[in-house]
Amino acid sequence: MRVLGVATDAATQWLRSVPPGTWILIAAVLLILVIIAVVVSIIARSWATAGLIFGISDASRGMPVSLVSTGPKGLTRTKHIAVYSVISILILAGVILSFLILLGIGAVFMQIIPPLGVIWMIVSGITAAAGIVLAALFTSLISVYAERLIVLHGYAPWPAWIRGLALSRTNFKPTVIMGLVNSAIGCVVGVVASIPLIASIVFAVVAVAVSAKRSGPTGPDSISLIPYLAVFFTGLILLLIVFQGVVNAALTVWRYGVWHQLFRNFVPEEEKPV
Repeated sequence: MRVLGVATDAATQWLRSVPPGTWILIAAVLLILVIIAVVVSIIARSWATAGLIFGISDASRGMPVSLVSTGPKGLTRTKHIAVYSVISILILAGVILSFLILLGIGAVFMQIIPPLGVIWMIVSGITAAAGIVLAALFTSLISVYAERLIVLHGYAPWPAWIRGLALSRTNFKPTVIMGLVNSAIGCVVGVVASIPLIASIVFAVVAVAVSAKRSGPTGPDSISLIPYLAVFFTGLILLLIVFQGVVNAALTVWRYGVWHQLFRNFVPEEEKPV
C-alpha cells in the first residue's frame, strides 16, 4: 500500500508539473486526430458504399463487375454520399439531443416540484426511448433508398434524404420486413461462422493447459510442446478470422443485392431528380 501511495503521489506531482498550455496542446492534437480519423472513415465508407451499389447495379444488368470498373464510378458519388452521411448523423443527433433536453427539464422539475417532475421524467423517458429507437429505424430505412438515389439517379444529398423519407414511409412494411429478414440471416450466418473460431480458441486453451499439467510446469515435454501448440493454434485462429471476414464481406454483398431488388421494385430506372 505504501508503494502504491508513493507511486500515486509521484504521478500526481508530475501531472501538476506539466504546464496547462501543454495539456491544451495535447488536447488539441488529439481532437484534430479524432476529426481526421472520422473524416477519413466517412470518406472510405462512402466510397465503398457507392462502389458496391454501382457494382450490384451493373451485375443485375449482366455487366462485368470489377474493382477497376466500380472504383472510379464510386468515387464520383463519394462526396454526395459523405455529405448525406453527415446530414443523417446531424439529424439523428438533433433528435437525441432534443429528448435529452426533455429529460433535463424533468430533472429540474424534480428539484422544484417533485410530483410533477417524477411524472415528467416517466413520460419523457418513455417518449425518449421510443423516439430514439424510431429515429434510428427511420434513419436506416431512409438510407436504403437515399444512398441508391444518390448513386444510381444522381440525386443531391438533401433531396435524396427527402425522397428517401417519402419512400420509407410509403413502403414502410416491406422495407422493415426485408430488414428483419436480412438481420436474422446475418445473425445466423455470423453465429455459425463464429463457431469454428470459438471452438478453436477453447480447444487451444484446453490443449495447452492439459499439456502443461501432464508434463509439469518445468518439464521438458511441456517446454517443447507448448510453443508448437501456440504457433499452430495462433495460425489456425488467424485463418479463421480471415474466413469470418470473407463471410461478412459476402453477407454485405448479399444484403446490398437484396436491398437493390427492393429499391428497384419501388423506384423505376428512369426516375430523375426533381
